[in-house]
Amino acid sequence: MENEDEGKLKRRDKRRGLLHGLLYGTPQSKALYSALIESQLEMIDLHTEQIRELQSRVEPNATRIIDKLDGVFYYDGEPLKKLKNKDTLYWVIFDTVFGLMSNGGFKTYSEIEKELKGKRANGRKLPHFTGAKSQKRIRQNLTSEKNGFFRYAGIGNSTGDGRAIIETQKGKGITFNNARA
Repeated sequence: MENEDEGKLKRRDKRRGLLHGLLYGTPQSKALYSALIESQLEMIDLHTEQIRELQSRVEPNATRIIDKLDGVFYYDGEPLKKLKNKDTLYWVIFDTVFGLMSNGGFKTYSEIEKELKGKRANGRKLPHFTGAKSQKRIRQNLTSEKNGFFRYAGIGNSTGDGRAIIETQKGKGITFNNARA
């Protein structure tokens, strides 16, 4: 208990010393203290904006077909309740693709594989693949009817206007059509 009180007293004395230097110090020390205070206020403003943004996100983004809030994926505004295990390979790969291009877009297999490096699935670190092995792993875990993300999520791989949500381009990459038409 005494150590905690001593620590509080030291911090209080340090703050008093800083304030004293700000009020009665040289112009150089005043400028230094003023800059330190300004930088801290900027950080507070930045964190306040981030908190407001997070607090405002309480429902899925209506411009996306699939969205993610608090680690849960939503399809057409409804949570994908069948996706319970976040430690599976198909979940990790889809989460990586979503993280790279949540509003949609195109990424090459090598860009996706680079993001997968160091991630874990089924309790193990994912091995790094290149070429055809990488393409097969990504493609199958996203779109396979036997073992893909859409099968386990219980949804179709369709945007509703004839396009697939995840389109594979053989030898090139993945197109993620996540924006509503």
